[in-house]
Formats: sequence, C-alpha cells, structure tokens
Amino acid sequence: MSLKKKILTAVFVPLFFITCQNEQMLFDQSKLNTKNAYLIFRGTNTKEGFFARDFNIKDTLSSHVGIAIYNEKAWSVYHVLENKNATTDFNKDDFKYFLSKEHDEVFYYSLCELTTLADYKIDTLKNILNQYESKQVVFDRSFSKDSKKLYCSEFVCEVLSTVDSNVYNFEYYKRELKGIYKTYFNKDTLEYYPVDMFKYNKNFNRVYEWIGK
Repeated sequence: MSLKKKILTAVFVPLFFITCQNEQMLFDQSKLNTKNAYLIFRGTNTKEGFFARDFNIKDTLSSHVGIAIYNEKAWSVYHVLENKNATTDFNKDDFKYFLSKEHDEVFYYSLCELTTLADYKIDTLKNILNQYESKQVVFDRSFSKDSKKLYCSEFVCEVLSTVDSNVYNFEYYKRELKGIYKTYFNKDTLEYYPVDMFKYNKNFNRVYEWIGK
C-alpha cells in the first residue's frame, strides 16, 4: 500500500465494511440511514475523469458526484452525466451500476451524509429529484453560469438550494485559466462548482471512502 493510501485510510476510517461482489467493491447499504440523503463521489480513469479532477479544489480522486436517497424501497443515485445515446443527461442509477468497475473504470468512491437536512425536508428533496425524470437535461461542457445546461456538481447545488436556500447557499469557485484550458473555454477566468467543494462544507460529513488499485 502506498503512503498516500495509508494516510487516507488512517484519516477517513470507514463506518461500515466493504463487501466484494464480482470484483466490484460495494459497501453495506443496510448501514445507511434511509431517512437521510447522501452525496456520493466517484473517481474514474477516463479522459473526462481526469479533466474533472484537475478542476477540483484539493481532492485528486473525485471526478463525479450525485445525490443518493432511499426511495421506493431502494437506494438510487441521481446525477447528471452526458449520455450520447439518450434524450436526457439526467441519470437515476442503483449503487451497483454507479460504482461498477465495468462502468467508466471506477477506482474510487466516497459518501458524505447531509448532516443539516431537516427531517421534514427529505420528502421535498425526493419530489424535486423525481421531477427531473420528466425534464430534458443537457450536460454543460462549458461550465457556463448563465446556461440552462447542467454539469454534475451544478446539478447538486441546484437541487439542494431549491430544497433550502438558506442552508445550502453555495458560492462559485474562481480559477484563472491558462494554456489549453484558456483556449477551450475562451476566457481568462472560470467560475464554477468543483466536484469536491462539498467535502469542505460544514453541511456534509464524510462517512465512507474506498480507494482501489
């Protein structure tokens, strides 16, 4: 085990065990609080994953984030990711598919519990997420503030601020652009929501982390 992995393992002690199913590292879902919601992060060995990680604040592992809730007797992950063969880029997946090694080469994932979500707000969150199933969501590759398109972390911010704008009031992160990124975005500064920004927010508590090979 590398020094980096030893440090991460020591700092982020899992609250429940990992189980192995068909070489997929999955956690025990029964340990999750079905009356609460979680943010779930994953890291992938893809070009898109590398791009997203490069725009994080500190985290060098997470490249995608979604919202996990217990709805209709099962856990579901709601997230926005480009689907080339679908009519919408809004996704509703089970944990197994979202974290599958066969799906986008997942090598990392973690969960953060929403510690400040009021009990009476969980139904509001579920209703808002379910409404996205009837929307035609378009993935935003330009990270534009003024666009109606969405990227994964922006989707999370939009949903949570709709649930409670006083508690979940997120600010854009500003980054100076250089080289290829300056050319790609055609601007000097980018204002956006990094994937890892929630991990450093007092409203979320990390309860689990797994790092693969």
